[in-house]
Amino acid sequence: ANLEMANRPWLARVALQVIHVHCRPLQTCMLLVGTETNEMIFSGDLDSRCPITSTRHAIRDLNLSVTEPWRPWTVSHEVGGYVQQYKGGFAFATVRGAGHTIPTFQPERALILLQSFLKGILPPYEKAK
Repeated sequence: ANLEMANRPWLARVALQVIHVHCRPLQTCMLLVGTETNEMIFSGDLDSRCPITSTRHAIRDLNLSVTEPWRPWTVSHEVGGYVQQYKGGFAFATVRGAGHTIPTFQPERALILLQSFLKGILPPYEKAK
């Protein structure tokens, strides 16, 4: 499975959607970590189907080193959620004010998160003016 992911980077993006829909981040992340692809798991902070706490516990069980600690990310000078980066390009992000279907609840924040992921960067942080 890792070789297939490495040869087809778009599969990582598909796998990320599967993680979000089926709430199985630990199993899927174990396949993705070490494939030299950027991975991001994201959760809405109001998601009762896949709560943030469960996702954070699952990620903790991977024993990955943190390269950028938990920090806010912003949209229009407002906190859009929080993000943490791990060794190997893996990241976990939350979206403030979103339930299970993030684009339905917070379309602008979902777009910023997706654009950042596709650029291979963490979502931005701008201090309030």
